[in-house]
Amino acid sequence: MAKSRVSPIKNIVSIPRLELQAAVLGSRLAVTIKENHSLNIHKCFYWTDSKTVAGWIKANPTIFKPFVAHRVSEIVENTDAREWNWISTKENVADDATRENYQNEWKTGGRWLEGPPFLKNKTEEWPQYQIPDFDTSENKKCFVGVTVKVNITEALPKITRFSRWLKLIRTTAWMLRFLQQVKKKSPIDGELTMSKVEIAEKLWIRCVQSEDFSEEFQSLKSSGMVESYSKLSKLSPILDHEDIIRVRSRIIYSNDLTDDAKFPIILEPKNYFTKLLIRYYHNKSAHSGQEFVANELRQRYWILNMRSAVRNSWTECQFCKNRRAKPEIPEMAPLPESRLGSFVRPFTTTGMDYFGPMQVSIGRRREKRYGVLFTCMSTRAVHLEIAHSLTTDSAIMAIRRLIGRRGCPKRIFSDNGTNLRGAERELKNAIENFDQNRMTSSMTTNNIEFNFIPPSAPHMGGSWERLVKSIKITLSIILKDKSPQEEVLQTLLIEAESLVNSRPLVHVSLDNADSEALTPNHFLIGTSSAAQIPGKFDENDLVTRKQWRKSQLLADHFWRRWIKEYLPVLTKRTKWFSSSKRKIGIGDVVIIIDSQFSRNTWPKGIVTAVYPGADGNIRVVDVKTTIGTYRRPLTKLCLLDLEGNYEKK
Repeated sequence: MAKSRVSPIKNIVSIPRLELQAAVLGSRLAVTIKENHSLNIHKCFYWTDSKTVAGWIKANPTIFKPFVAHRVSEIVENTDAREWNWISTKENVADDATRENYQNEWKTGGRWLEGPPFLKNKTEEWPQYQIPDFDTSENKKCFVGVTVKVNITEALPKITRFSRWLKLIRTTAWMLRFLQQVKKKSPIDGELTMSKVEIAEKLWIRCVQSEDFSEEFQSLKSSGMVESYSKLSKLSPILDHEDIIRVRSRIIYSNDLTDDAKFPIILEPKNYFTKLLIRYYHNKSAHSGQEFVANELRQRYWILNMRSAVRNSWTECQFCKNRRAKPEIPEMAPLPESRLGSFVRPFTTTGMDYFGPMQVSIGRRREKRYGVLFTCMSTRAVHLEIAHSLTTDSAIMAIRRLIGRRGCPKRIFSDNGTNLRGAERELKNAIENFDQNRMTSSMTTNNIEFNFIPPSAPHMGGSWERLVKSIKITLSIILKDKSPQEEVLQTLLIEAESLVNSRPLVHVSLDNADSEALTPNHFLIGTSSAAQIPGKFDENDLVTRKQWRKSQLLADHFWRRWIKEYLPVLTKRTKWFSSSKRKIGIGDVVIIIDSQFSRNTWPKGIVTAVYPGADGNIRVVDVKTTIGTYRRPLTKLCLLDLEGNYEKK
């Protein structure tokens, strides 16, 4: 049989008394079992895991307070005190009801239903524990009077709990004011006075100097001078009437300076108090330059190696760190496989970009047209189309015209709308609102893989961004009319395309013996320009297989030259020659540089995902901000240094 009670929520009953209540409950339970059981029970055994309760039961109840005396008397009346034994908590079965490990044993048996295992042994083999003498501590009252003499410097607040110098001084001033109230037993109302703040500051200075210059302090106290090997010997230190070590300067006869400027206080730069002081002046001067802060400090204090200490404070200031933060640009990535593919049809891998708008005259009105540039990632050839509008349908039709004239590409890379640099707002907004899902699904039906580079990363589309500039320069030269007819504009675009495709890909040799410089047109039309291919041909050349083989050999010849002459030119990196020292990772705090945000807005975010490249370097990450998650390149992120600012002493 089992029974339990719940102790009060309020802690008004001590643990020994609760254990005594449990013993009373156990004795009452035994009486109930004896009265209602059909067997004649001659002897019982009682166990408690409280040595205090076991001692109380063995003792005389009359020596206890009423609470304990009444309950011990009831226990002794219902049971025999010699039947009570002490048991350890681990062997106490009654505690199993409050343990999770034994909840499953209630249904399957175990010691909760059968009792502890040692009960099945002989009584001589049962654990024997010596019950200590009863504890009468509840009947004792001890009154102790203590007089403590505390050194005020030892009662100062813990300095490492403060991050601001002014708060440390004011807290100390409030503490001193409280001690004064306790001593005089009279309340003091109102705000802190300037004198109280100055007393707190001087108290801290004495405490700091006694720690850093203990030998010098004793020497000045006894003989008025310091030893020659002391680091303060060249400052001619003195001890003023407030026991503060100061510099005995050479300008003591100046009438324009204060006493603090004539006799500055000496401080150790590595002390945490001094670091807080320098940081206070640094913040007070609105994070100004180091010389300005050092000059302000010199009006009252002489800090050893002051310039170095001020420079360290300026370097470790979190606000200044954030203000000086710059993007950690990784090393320029190796060229992707799409830029290095050889012996493939031109425009197999294509980059796509928009430029414009351009005005055309249709009748008596003017309309806008936009140029669509396609570039072969391998041969750097250019194909131009005219888009009549900035819609997804118009972009898809431009791609279909490319397929009809140049063949179907396998992969198309395009800018994200936020990457357009130098374009008009209308073009930016329109391309940013392109239906990328519809564009991708439309290309998938033609077995074309369509990819958008990350937002705000125009450098990842440099292969077509540079060619857009070349097209614009060419058009500015050959376009004489600001608003030509649409037919004229289409013709000019084709001429510009031909001119750009005639540019040499490698260095042009001045030696007549060298072959013609390789150009994109060699892969498109077989020559560097649209001029007629040299040589005479007849009608038999149309049916003979030798000419077909010659054209294939000529194409292979161009590709071998491309591998031998052009690819080595791409070996050297033009910028971003080394990786950043700090590696970005998940959980880092960054500032996003984005032209779309409002002026003077620098949103902070936490990196939630990283995307390493084929070489293992991370160049694109996901940043979570309060307004959403953005995917941005490292060139648009400033990694913040949030490590501890000061080494606390």
